Amino acid sequence: MGWLKVGVNSADNTPQAIRIIQMAMRNEERKREAAEMREREAAEEGAKKLEEETRKREEETKKLEEGMKKLEEETRRREEETRRREEETRRREEAEEKAKEYEKILQRLGVLPYPMTQHGNARPESPTTPSGEVDEEEISESPAA
Repeated sequence: MGWLKVGVNSADNTPQAIRIIQMAMRNEERKREAAEMREREAAEEGAKKLEEETRKREEETKKLEEGMKKLEEETRRREEETRRREEETRRREEAEEKAKEYEKILQRLGVLPYPMTQHGNARPESPTTPSGEVDEEEISESPAA
């Protein structure tokens, strides 16, 4: 019987050949099961590592998002502060322009013959000419006269 390649060539050895074949099949089955178990364990380990990596990335993402929110809030606060300062500057400039306009109007009306000082007071108490003399024309033209 040349079809068995387990070293058995006679009919008397058939039960032994069957046992050898069964033993080889069981060995192959155990090897296959062991390989499947290793693959399953490796897959589980890989899944655990992937889950851990995913969790870490989610934490990093969350931290980055929180940082972005803080940066956006800080940027918004700074922009607001800049707008507020610009508004204050604009109002101050407008107030200075209005003060100059009022000063010119008061000078034209004769109520204020000289420009205002930095503190808002007119220089001389009474209308005088540059030479220091009292200007009778301005006194008679002023509405208080």
